Formats: sequence, C-alpha cells, structure tokens
Amino acid sequence: MRIVLVAFTALVIASTNSRGSAATPEPPCVTAVSACTEWVTLGGGPARSLIYRTYPLAGTNANIRRALVMVHGTNRNADHYFTTAATAAFLAGALQDTVVIAPRIASNAGSCKDALALNEVSWSCTGDSWRSGGAAVSHPALSSPTSRPLSSPATRRAGSSWRAIR
Repeated sequence: MRIVLVAFTALVIASTNSRGSAATPEPPCVTAVSACTEWVTLGGGPARSLIYRTYPLAGTNANIRRALVMVHGTNRNADHYFTTAATAAFLAGALQDTVVIAPRIASNAGSCKDALALNEVSWSCTGDSWRSGGAAVSHPALSSPTSRPLSSPATRRAGSSWRAIR
C-alpha cells in the first residue's frame, strides 16, 4: 500500500511541472465538492483521473511542506476518504502546509457501475485490479500506480513543483 501512495503522489506532483505558478496561495479546500477536485492527465492523455485536493496542483505554493495521499478502498468512495484525510491534517495542525490528495480510482467494469466522465480511466473492479498493479480496462496501456517503480522518471521529478516537500 505504501508504494501505491508514493507512486501516485509522484505521478500527481510530476503532472504539475509544466503549469504556471500562482501569485498568492489559496486557502485550503476541505470539503468533498467539485471546487476541491481537478483532473490529472495520465500517460500523456487523453486518459485522466479525478482527484480531490486541498490545494490546486497548478502553480507553486511555497507553504507546502508535505503531501498526504489517501487512497480509498474497494467502495471507491474517494470523497469520504478526502474528508477524513483533510480532517486529520486539520487536527494535526498541518492543514496550512500539507497538500491532501485523494484520487478517485473508478470502475464501470464488471459489477462496478461508477459513472465515468469522458476519458476518465476505468480500472478492473475484480481480479487483476488497480490494487494489484493491473492495467486499466478503458486504457490498457496504463497500469496502476502500484506497478510503477519508485525509480520511474515521474518519481524522480516529483519534488520539482513543490520543492519544499520533505
């Protein structure tokens, strides 16, 4: 599970490298509403995945010192996991310097019936799923973050957007 968190964090942070910087950091977004979400392009596009986040990934936020990535379980309820993780950051007094990210790992394959947006990645719901490093059902060239080695180029670039992350 740790490799899932590290690899997905690296993927998300690396995806911000080409974006501009914000002049003033925004206050944290702490509720699971559409204003707290954004799309992350995967595999060079058009595949994409929805994430909940406390701060926009675009730009630079000099206050960010750490990232907390909360990956949901088989119920695929990233919104609840985001709320839980944001609450934990608040209770720890770390909400102002921590980006909290909860990826939505969706599936409309087999018995899973998640409603997917255009080009949203659908993972297998059973068997060789995202939890075991399986390929995406909707975009077979993509494998889940669990199969991405820590030495991947995305992982090596992870710190370039938020240099203060330790």
